[in-house]
Amino acid sequence: MAAPSCVAATGCSLGALAAAYAGIAPDPLTGLVAAHTHFAVAAELAEAIASRPGSFAAAFIDALDAVNEASIRGRGKIESAIKLS
Repeated sequence: MAAPSCVAATGCSLGALAAAYAGIAPDPLTGLVAAHTHFAVAAELAEAIASRPGSFAAAFIDALDAVNEASIRGRGKIESAIKLS
């Protein structure tokens, strides 16, 4: 797998995505979780078609654009990290 850490500028793109979601989310935490979920789903989509870091980079940019509500709902894995009793 071509991990995002092997691809330049993924941190910058995540920051831009987080800013975009923060602008429309009801609160900052929701925006941040949504951005990270979008990013993770895009990485999964790109991984499915990329074989090397160079092809992953191009596939990832396309996947960031291709992610939609259906792919987030179908592939997003959001779990609470805090167990409330």
